[in-house]
This record gives sequence, C-alpha cells and structure tokens, in this order.
Amino acid sequence: MNPAEETYLDMAESFEAKGNYEKALVWYKKIQGNGDVYEIIGEYLYLGRGCGKDEREAKKYFKKAAEAGNTDALCNIALCEKDLEKKLELYKKSAELGNAYAMNMVGIIQEDMENSDSSQIIQWFKRAADAGSEIGCFNYAMNIDNSNEKIKYLTMAAKKDCIEALDKLSEYLSKGTYGIKDLEKAKVMRVRITQLLLKKKITEIKERKE
Repeated sequence: MNPAEETYLDMAESFEAKGNYEKALVWYKKIQGNGDVYEIIGEYLYLGRGCGKDEREAKKYFKKAAEAGNTDALCNIALCEKDLEKKLELYKKSAELGNAYAMNMVGIIQEDMENSDSSQIIQWFKRAADAGSEIGCFNYAMNIDNSNEKIKYLTMAAKKDCIEALDKLSEYLSKGTYGIKDLEKAKVMRVRITQLLLKKKITEIKERKE
C-alpha cells in the first residue's frame, strides 16, 4: 500500500469509527489491489452498510479479495452461493488455506448432506477447534463420546465466550454430568451467558439504527 492509500485507509477507518459508513466506503474504494480492503467493501455492499444492499456487487469484491489472498473472502463468496456443492467447495478451499471458520463450516454442511461420513465431519470440527475456532471446539465436543475430551474442548470454547459451550457446561456442572458437579461455577457461567446475550442484543439494536 502506497502512502496515499495509507491515508485513504486512515480516513476510511476514521469515518467507520464514527459510524459514517457512507463516507468510509468512499475512501475504501479509493484503495486498489488490497485483499483485506476488498473484503471490507464486499461486506459493506452485502450488508447495505453506507449504501444499498447489493449482493451481486458484493460477490465481485469478495472474488477480488480472494484473488488477492484473503481467505475470509472465500467464506463470504460461499455465503452468497446458493448451490450447496459449490458452497462446500469454496469453504474447503478456504479451509485448506488455514481458515478455521471455513473448517467448521465444512463440517456443518457435510452434516446436512446425505450419506456423509461422520468420522470426516468430526475431523473437520477437530481441525477447526485446533485452529482456534470456539464454535469448532463446541461442535467437536458435541460429536464425540470421550468425556474427558468433551469437557476439555467445551472448556476451551467457554473460555472464548462461546454461548453454546457455556450453556452446555453450566448444564453439566448443575447436574453433575461426567462427575463435574459445581453449582457455583454453573451460576457464574449462566451470568456470563446473560451478559453476552445482552451485549449481542445491544449490538443488533445499534446496527438497525445505522
């Protein structure tokens, strides 16, 4: 990125921080050849942030971002794709480039497909978990029988504020499932769930106002 484009990026991020997405988008579009910026523009267009929603145009920017090496953009292209096989292919491509979110999505999509290999699905969730995906940790934990491994990965997900994992662990702790009864810890986790849900609700309200 040349000095002028660095200035454009600073301007874009400044307007974005102030919630002025229309002006932020104008400045982002001045930057050329940057996969991360193309991905941001695609998200703006897909969500209608600072502009009218335009899924077709968003997909063009996601493709440009992917061509520039942005693996998140491949996931966004998959999100726009209606054909399940094509969607799966895109997520697999992103997953093989190390994208943890994509690894988890491969497992989820394969779960919904007929004649899927359950061992492969579990392996995709394991890969996602080990690559740092909290929901990957949760999905892996919920698809295995080994209790020690299950608790280990649920705990990993809960530490990253995965609501699903916090909910499941609090249930286990309340009932004493797998011999880990601890009512005080269960209460703390339920409080944390309430905090996270409230935070999520506030964010959704702010986004609707924007």
